[in-house]
Amino acid sequence: MEVKKIKDIATVLSGTYKKEILDGDFLYLQIKDFTSSHLNKGELHPTIPCNKSTEKHLLSNKDLLFSAKGTSNFCAIYYETMGKAIASSSFFIIHITKNIVIPEFLNWYINLPRTIKKLQANAVGSYTPSITKEVLSNVDIDIPSINIQQKIITLKKLQIEELKLQTQLLEKKKKLYNQILMNIIKLDK
Repeated sequence: MEVKKIKDIATVLSGTYKKEILDGDFLYLQIKDFTSSHLNKGELHPTIPCNKSTEKHLLSNKDLLFSAKGTSNFCAIYYETMGKAIASSSFFIIHITKNIVIPEFLNWYINLPRTIKKLQANAVGSYTPSITKEVLSNVDIDIPSINIQQKIITLKKLQIEELKLQTQLLEKKKKLYNQILMNIIKLDK
């Protein structure tokens, strides 16, 4: 296993502020478009026009977006299937440059509570804390082999699926218990 700083395996760029229009060409990803580290795809529509200024800020497939402002920090992955997009200035864009790390693994690692806690401990500002580019770039990442990274990603996906199934099961149980209780009331008439 190797320990590398983010700046040793990726380029960290700042998102940009762009004026939105009603009917644009590109998505403009903002904090409000995410629930935790998941993009709310259904509510997005392009609001940024296509021009030379905006094209240079287009995200690449599997770029990571790190929310650096405020107290709800998270990392998310951009996939080109979401549509062409630009990240707002609330994000740092982590563009992996070394093939020793899989984007999904780095995303998982950054979202670990211990990593987020380290980042937040070094945030600046009291009213609205911000994690600086320097702080993010200097985070140490424990990088196992690609094989182990893939196993971690697979296990994480299984965990997410399990949580979804548990939530569905709880909802079904709730409906079942409510129906049973309603049936008891009907029997008492």
